[in-house]
Amino acid sequence: MTQNATLSEKKALLMRLLKEKKKTFSYPLSYGQKALWFIYQQAPESPAYNMAWPMEVRGILDTATLPSILERLVARHPTLRTTIALEEGEPVQAVHPTGNYQLTEHNAETWSEQELDQALQTAYEQPFDLSSSPALRVDLFLRSPEHRIL
Repeated sequence: MTQNATLSEKKALLMRLLKEKKKTFSYPLSYGQKALWFIYQQAPESPAYNMAWPMEVRGILDTATLPSILERLVARHPTLRTTIALEEGEPVQAVHPTGNYQLTEHNAETWSEQELDQALQTAYEQPFDLSSSPALRVDLFLRSPEHRIL
């Protein structure tokens, strides 16, 4: 066995052990989270609790680095790694050691303003599954090589 194989095996073992050690922590819901959970239980398909922040990006945008930026954002903010779970019949916030996000790219170069507005509205209105979905969803609409809407 070569030294490189031994190092890669050690690295793989270390990564597996670190993953096993990571734990999801749970905490009581805040007042706002209780309200959010109540709304979600009454109407899980409702976008009432969604927040949208569309940004126009003019100029060059390095879309290859966007996933790593989003990963860092999710890693830095526990709220973006939190789902709501039931423990003994009571909702709690489950803060996961790692998180994920949803990034969808749309080629909107040939869309009219009305089609773009409708796509933005549809993206905004898509509900979240508070018990399992990522809390961050990003849609990137390409209007031209130097004009995007994030």
